[in-house]
Amino acid sequence: MNTRQDKIMNSNFLKNREDLGRQLLTFENEGKGFLPNSPKYVEIPSSSIKFGDKAVVLGRIDKYYYFGIEVDKEEWKYKAFEDQGICNLFFHSIPGIDKQTLAFWLNQVQRLSDHF
Repeated sequence: MNTRQDKIMNSNFLKNREDLGRQLLTFENEGKGFLPNSPKYVEIPSSSIKFGDKAVVLGRIDKYYYFGIEVDKEEWKYKAFEDQGICNLFFHSIPGIDKQTLAFWLNQVQRLSDHF
């Protein structure tokens, strides 16, 4: 990794979210936009929302969105999305999701959008 990538991966926000950081850097490498050296972020914490019985987070870092789920005690798996539309599509594509649950998640994504 180069110095800039190291700086991003070792930032306070991403240092314990390595897979999320790698996904965001992949977006950069694919030409989908660059993260600022000190990106703004907002997150709906796991204490506020659940996905079934799993703790989850939904957040935004700069223009990118992400969904994280705790797969084991203090072990998280993240999925990054290049924009709000792709994030919304993720929730639409969940098999068997009912309209009320879908509306909840789309509202949460909109809340993140309103912060920037």
